[in-house]
Amino acid sequence: MDAQRDWGFAGDYVKAMWLILQQPQAEDYIIATGETRSVRNMLDIALSRGGLDWEERVEVDPKLLRPAEVDYLCGNATKARERLGWAPQVLAEGTRVTFWPETLIVFHRDVRGQSHDLGVMEEQLA
Repeated sequence: MDAQRDWGFAGDYVKAMWLILQQPQAEDYIIATGETRSVRNMLDIALSRGGLDWEERVEVDPKLLRPAEVDYLCGNATKARERLGWAPQVLAEGTRVTFWPETLIVFHRDVRGQSHDLGVMEEQLA
C-alpha cells in the first residue's frame, strides 16, 4: 500500500499513443507523468470523495503480495516531450477526480460481499 507509482490519466496516454503512431520511424517512448503517489494515498483520496473509508473496504491478502515489490516507480517522459511535444494534461490530483466513477464501480462491493447502492453514491457526488 505504500508503494509509490506514477499515476496518469488514460486519455493522456491515448493521445501519446496517437502521436507515436504518427511518427515516420518506430521508436520506444516512456509515457509518464513524472509524479508519484502511494497506492494508499490514491485509495484514500479517491474513495473519501464519495464518503467511503478505503480501510473499511480494502483487504490486503498477503498471499497476493509480490515477493520482490518495487517500492518506487516513476517514469521520465523527456523523449516524448521533446520529440512528440507530449506532456500529461491531467496529473495525479486530477486523475483522482476523473477515475472516481470507475473506482466507485470497482469498490461497490466490500470485502464482506455486501453490495452498495451505486445510485445513492452517485447522487452524493452530484
